[in-house]
Amino acid sequence: MEFEDHSKPHIEDKEIAADVRDEDLSRHVLKRVFAVGKIFVGVSFKQSEISDCYF
Repeated sequence: MEFEDHSKPHIEDKEIAADVRDEDLSRHVLKRVFAVGKIFVGVSFKQSEISDCYF
């Protein structure tokens, strides 16, 4: 059996300071991200892991 590395970029313990537009956050790990009151438009979270976040 063959394996390849599969690592996802991590965004952890961050506050998103502004609205987010046209970003690709596919295959990311988001932990304890705070973004209350922010607007997300055209943002992809496909196959992302999202835990303990406040949106």
